[in-house]
Amino acid sequence: MIMLTQTPLCLSFILLKPVLGTAVIIFFRVVGGLVLLRFLFSLVVIPKENKLKQFVTDITEPILSPVRKMISKSEYGKALRFDASPFIACILLGLLEFILLKLFSFLGL
Repeated sequence: MIMLTQTPLCLSFILLKPVLGTAVIIFFRVVGGLVLLRFLFSLVVIPKENKLKQFVTDITEPILSPVRKMISKSEYGKALRFDASPFIACILLGLLEFILLKLFSFLGL
C-alpha cells in the first residue's frame, strides 16, 4: 500500500513558494525601473502628451509624491537643488523588497 504524505493542496502550496518570491522580485524591479525612467524623463524635454511619459508618471507619482513631501520637510531637503526623490524611492523600494523576501523566507513561503 502506497501512502502519500502530501495532499494535492500541499503540493500546490509547495509549487507556489518560488512563484511568490519571484513575483515580488519582478514587481519591485519593474517599479524601480519605472522610477529610473521617470528620472531620465526629467533630464530630457519630452512633451506632456507623450503616452509613455503619461503612463510612467501615473505609475510612479504615488511612490514619489510621499517621498518628495518627506524630503521637503527635512533640513537637508530645503538645501537640495534637484529632486532627490527618485533616488530615495529606489533605496526604499529595495529595502522593502529585501524585508518582504526575508519575511517570506522566515515564514517558509
